Amino acid sequence: MPFSPSDLGSDLVGWWDATDLSAGTVDLWPDKSASNVDLTTNDGTTPTSGSRTINGLNVVDFDAGDYLYSTDPLVAPTPLVLGLAVQLDVESPFQQFFGDFGASMFFTADTPAWAFGSLLGGTPDSEPHVLVAVSNGATSSLRLDGVEIATGDAVIGGFTAQVFCGAPDMVIGEMVVANGTSHSALEDFLIARWLTAPEPPPDEDQTEQHGGSPGPTRFQIQRERKLKEDDELLTILLGT
Repeated sequence: MPFSPSDLGSDLVGWWDATDLSAGTVDLWPDKSASNVDLTTNDGTTPTSGSRTINGLNVVDFDAGDYLYSTDPLVAPTPLVLGLAVQLDVESPFQQFFGDFGASMFFTADTPAWAFGSLLGGTPDSEPHVLVAVSNGATSSLRLDGVEIATGDAVIGGFTAQVFCGAPDMVIGEMVVANGTSHSALEDFLIARWLTAPEPPPDEDQTEQHGGSPGPTRFQIQRERKLKEDDELLTILLGT
C-alpha cells in the first residue's frame, strides 16, 4: 500500500490537507491528526479554496494579509519532522508560511533564502516546492524537493504554541508535523503527490476493448502482433 501520513500513527502530530476542503472562503482547516489542532480565520482575513491547484490538487490561496491560526496549542515534538507543499506568488523577503507566534519554522528570509529556524539555504522562487525539515534536538536539516540545502545547529521543536500559516501571496497544499527524524517516506509522499506529474489516463478505445479495465501498453500490443505474425509464418512453413 502507498504511504500516507496516517501510517505514522501516534507519531503524527499535525496534518492539514487542502484537498479535503470545499470551494470558497476557508473559515476552518481541519487537522487530520489526533491532535485536532484546527486552523481558523481571524480579523477578517479570507484565504480561499477551490480556485487554484498545484499538480491538479486543490490548495489554500493566501492573498496579502491572509492567514490561519490555531486557537488550541500544538505540542511540537523533539525530534521533529515537518513537511510542506507550498508555492509563493510574490518573492518578497520574510514571508512566514508555517510556524507559531513565538518561533518561526518555515519562512523566507531577508537574504532572501528558504529558512527553517535560523537555517538558510537556496533561493526562493514562484515554482511549487516541497520543503522538509528535520530537527533532532541538537542539529537541524532543511531540504528542498528531496535535496538538503542547509544543515546546522538550529533547533526547532519541543515547544507548545499556536500554529500560524499564511503570509502575503502564496498557496499551501499540505502541511505535516511528526515526531521522529525519519523523513524519507513523508518526503517521497509529498513529492509524488505535489510535484510528480500524474499518470495519463488509459486509451479509451483500448479500455472499451478490455471490459472497462485499462488496455495493454503499446509495447504489449506490438509484442502480441509480432507473436501472431510468427505463428502465421510457422503455420505456412509447416503446411509446406
